[in-house]
Amino acid sequence: MPWDSSSRKLKRAAKHYKSLNDELRSYIREGRPFEYQAEIDREEAQFRIRVVGGEPPPDEMSLIVGDFVQNLRASLDHLIWAAVRATGNTPTMGNAFPIFLEGPQTSRRKEALWARQLAGIAEEAIPLIDQIQPYKRGEDARFDALACLKELSNEDKHRVVLQTLNAIPDPNDAAPDLDFEYLDVEPIESYQLHAMKPLANGDLVMEAAIKITGPEPNIRIKGELPVEVAFGEFRIPASGLAMMFDRIDVVVAHLANELLGANLGPQPLGARLGEPPADAATTAPPDEPTDS
Repeated sequence: MPWDSSSRKLKRAAKHYKSLNDELRSYIREGRPFEYQAEIDREEAQFRIRVVGGEPPPDEMSLIVGDFVQNLRASLDHLIWAAVRATGNTPTMGNAFPIFLEGPQTSRRKEALWARQLAGIAEEAIPLIDQIQPYKRGEDARFDALACLKELSNEDKHRVVLQTLNAIPDPNDAAPDLDFEYLDVEPIESYQLHAMKPLANGDLVMEAAIKITGPEPNIRIKGELPVEVAFGEFRIPASGLAMMFDRIDVVVAHLANELLGANLGPQPLGARLGEPPADAATTAPPDEPTDS
């Protein structure tokens, strides 16, 4: 079938993600990459938590993520080549799946690149590919899964994918599970968490204003701050890679059905790895944007 190579690339990407998960478990759960140290600044009446020690993620993670990303990217490019062949044309080295954070009409260079990447494809395919472009999301274009894929893919082609160990990427997504025991200090009402930043020995991760009530102020930490390993200059967390896979999987299924006569359904990464299925998905492009 003309879409087989795209499907096989997705299958290979899923295997790389499983390998990445194995490395993550070993690094975070068994390796104890870092610990936290609490301190009280009496003069400024501040409570602070800093990261202590810590080893960088192993290079193997970077290599696995690079393979994962390139297989995802190839699944889209293979689909374009199959769509060109379906029209009776011969693909060229210029053919590829376009990923545009700005509309191709914004410059002659972009227009030329768009035309070169889609040369030979059926005219009715153009709107289908255009409607799922990141630029359709306006100011949020860079957060689109396709845009993140392009970012990581380009980084991996030219340099090792950067790795950073982060505190929670967003407290709303993974709230800290923290409790405190107090001595000569009033209970903390609120605190500032320094998320979405690389962590290194001595870095400040949390701070809070406190009211000292006695001569021996002390606060003991109970619980955990969730952490994630993130990749690339854009610091895409490992959980974001799974969401990226699911979006690309749906795009491939949708376009293969529309352009190549396939009858594919999406296969989310969790299902491929034997995890319980989530809510039923659709083969329509996910989060279909509207013109801004």
